[in-house]
Amino acid sequence: MDVGRWDLAVRTGFWRELLRRRWVPVLGSATLRFRRPLDPFQRYRLVTRLVAWDEKWIYVEQRFEREATCTRSVA
Repeated sequence: MDVGRWDLAVRTGFWRELLRRRWVPVLGSATLRFRRPLDPFQRYRLVTRLVAWDEKWIYVEQRFEREATCTRSVA
């Protein structure tokens, strides 16, 4: 999931600001919901999107999807 957050930062151009301010896109908190299991070596897609931001935090949603079905999400 760290790679997904870095990918979002690079695709949006935010990585320059991260480097300039010496910030690292790590989690301050996480809420996980497990809907369906992911089996070992099963293919999935990690979907990362920016939800909101305020003075202190950036809120990101990440979902693991397989066969167009959400298996778990993190907010």
